[in-house]
Amino acid sequence: MCKAQGLKIGLASASPQRMLEKVLTMFELRDQFDALASAEGLPFSKPHPQVYLDCAARLGVSPMHCVALEDSVNGMIASKAARMRSIVVPEAKIAAIRASCWRT
Repeated sequence: MCKAQGLKIGLASASPQRMLEKVLTMFELRDQFDALASAEGLPFSKPHPQVYLDCAARLGVSPMHCVALEDSVNGMIASKAARMRSIVVPEAKIAAIRASCWRT
């Protein structure tokens, strides 16, 4: 839906880059993202904002024009420190979604 409206989509994660690539490829989602940024090689992970700033730079957009979707307090702190808007989906909701994905 975002892509159809011409919006760029990035993924900023504390997870290792190799894992991001592998999981996104496994679920055939890699093409949905215009940029990936991992905190793996950074001196600090979330809640430091650098991974978000790197992702915005790779997208070619100002962090102030970004919206971050987060599932953790550290991620929310990082996105706010990067001067992004932040939407937080509480962990309880994420856990329920994950559980429903594994039901047969």
